[in-house]
Amino acid sequence: MTPINTLLPGILDSGITGNLLVNNYLSITTATVTSGGQTTITFNSIPQTYTNLEIRMIGQNQFSSGSAAGWSSMRVGNGSIDSTSGHYAWHNVYGDGTTVGAGGNGSDSSMGFARFQFNATPNSTFGSTVMTILDYTNTTKAKTMKYIGGYSAISSGQSLSGDGVWTQTSAIDTITFFNGYGFQPYTQFALYGVK
Repeated sequence: MTPINTLLPGILDSGITGNLLVNNYLSITTATVTSGGQTTITFNSIPQTYTNLEIRMIGQNQFSSGSAAGWSSMRVGNGSIDSTSGHYAWHNVYGDGTTVGAGGNGSDSSMGFARFQFNATPNSTFGSTVMTILDYTNTTKAKTMKYIGGYSAISSGQSLSGDGVWTQTSAIDTITFFNGYGFQPYTQFALYGVK
């Protein structure tokens, strides 16, 4: 086995690590749901100084009876949130080790993106999702989003991935996430900028 001290110089000299070392991936803000829960999480006044955005989410919804997970959705906008029907299109695939499914909508008023575990037994089970919004400041093309996530519970679980598009060409400076059941306390959404 090669000693770590002989591998480290090569790693530090590599192009990818060099990019990471010069702060190309920076935390913008984090939202954490407090006691009582909430139905929406919103990021406003997003800086327009990055190429892409990444949102890292860990969460649970507040529905208290059931063992499956419920969908969460998102909307974006410039100055205000766009909830216009037909301005979003999305699709996803998901599986639980036994069955596989797919869903989507070619003309929607929001984008479905994550399934968070219900607030049921075990109460501490949270789901996670990582989403990237590409070229969010570009004003000449629609905005593409992609994500991967899932959840695990004692007798169930699911992984999913998908993508979507906001068909408008405005830069994105506002994002809101919502769940009809509400987000459970300690649900956290962290927003990062990628240069």
